[in-house]
Amino acid sequence: MPSERFEVARERYHTLWPKSVYSSFGYYVQLLRYSEMPAETLVTFGIKKANRLTDEVRSLIVKKIEDATMSDLAHLYNNKHGLCTAWSVLITEAVEEKLAPANIRRFRFADAGKHRLAFDESGVLVDSAPKTVVQLTKGRSFSTEMCRSGEDALRRCLIQFLDKTPAVIAYFRTAQDDKLGFGGMIKWEKGSKVITWIEEDGTRQSAMFGPEGTLESLIECDEILGD
Repeated sequence: MPSERFEVARERYHTLWPKSVYSSFGYYVQLLRYSEMPAETLVTFGIKKANRLTDEVRSLIVKKIEDATMSDLAHLYNNKHGLCTAWSVLITEAVEEKLAPANIRRFRFADAGKHRLAFDESGVLVDSAPKTVVQLTKGRSFSTEMCRSGEDALRRCLIQFLDKTPAVIAYFRTAQDDKLGFGGMIKWEKGSKVITWIEEDGTRQSAMFGPEGTLESLIECDEILGD
């Protein structure tokens, strides 16, 4: 019989999934702020080949990421849009809020290389990849590196996005008859002046934009996508 912890995690997971967005726009805003670069560099920020991200600027950003507290990083998940790490933090915090202080077990975070997830001592696994909560069984194992905390997991995610992710995306989560999935996507390749909307059936539409964007307009876009 599933534990109370599993049931609470599953309920929160399935309730919040269609109300959330798999999005990196908020991460992009955070990194641009940390860079201390002018908003006019918005379109090419983070593109090494455009000579916009020097070693000095990257070092500055990484130092600010490493120094960031959970309150500095909270907006990456608590508005219900973010990447895989943000999803695990969002769900585990919702579970702990409901069960604490009666339940003393706490979730731990792990880094699987390009993906982060959370699990507790009873084997309740919170991971965006399977699109549901999983109860691990004895004898089942997977290769990960432990994170010190949810904070550490979010920091790792930001650094990965800075160094290895070529596009900024918003991938809309859906739910139908308790089956979780994804719908349309907005995608912008860093450094380009084209933003693409991809329908659920694969139909694509694109729009070109000019250099008039500002940091404030990106923040506004991020908030709209989060709604």
